[in-house]
Amino acid sequence: MIMLSINKIIPIRIRFLVLGKGLALDARLDYDDYLQDDVEKLRTTLICSLLDLANYPASKTLFEKLQLSEYASDLEQESILELLAGAYRTKHPRWDLELLSYMFSVRNRRILQDRKQILKDATDILFKLSNHPDLTKSVVSAAYNIAMLETEEGGRLPMEVIEDTIEIPKNLDSASKYDIYTYSIGVVYHDLKMYDKSADTYLKAIEINPQGVSAWNNRGMCLLDSGNYDEAIKFFDT
Repeated sequence: MIMLSINKIIPIRIRFLVLGKGLALDARLDYDDYLQDDVEKLRTTLICSLLDLANYPASKTLFEKLQLSEYASDLEQESILELLAGAYRTKHPRWDLELLSYMFSVRNRRILQDRKQILKDATDILFKLSNHPDLTKSVVSAAYNIAMLETEEGGRLPMEVIEDTIEIPKNLDSASKYDIYTYSIGVVYHDLKMYDKSADTYLKAIEINPQGVSAWNNRGMCLLDSGNYDEAIKFFDT
């Protein structure tokens, strides 16, 4: 009698929902077997992951515009992507975290730099293709937020990976940049107790919109939490 592995008869999405784990190993196997030696497939997967994390549909039309339909179809056949209601998605947003964490766990600087470039290319492609500020804001926010999440093994995606790969488009409107600095990047740095970077980020928002009360208040709170009380009072009194 042939015994089938539970990993083969029960989809990873269901196993994760039932057991609360399993995505880390699955992401590693998928990366090693299908993605690490195929840059276009990896880039296609990362684009889908970024959209998943940003809660935006990765539509078939989008991949046609990007000329990545062939790779998306192959990834569907390899059970890395799933096509549902005309849009692709990965196995789970937590799978996206595990994939990124595994990708950037290497110590070889050349390999690390190559992988950062692939992720940067994926984000740049999305930003250049889309004329929707909300999409850009959502992708940037999701990318920074993922640095706060723990993997199944208790690790985190290094913040430097996000900083080196997520570049806010220069042509993005000022209001959207203000929102990104004030409500996304600054908040993440603050929550991670990276107070200097958080304060600098809020200052960027203030430079964009000196009348923006939220940025002033957030910078004041950041300085307060870092123990810089005298400087903090100046921002609350402004």
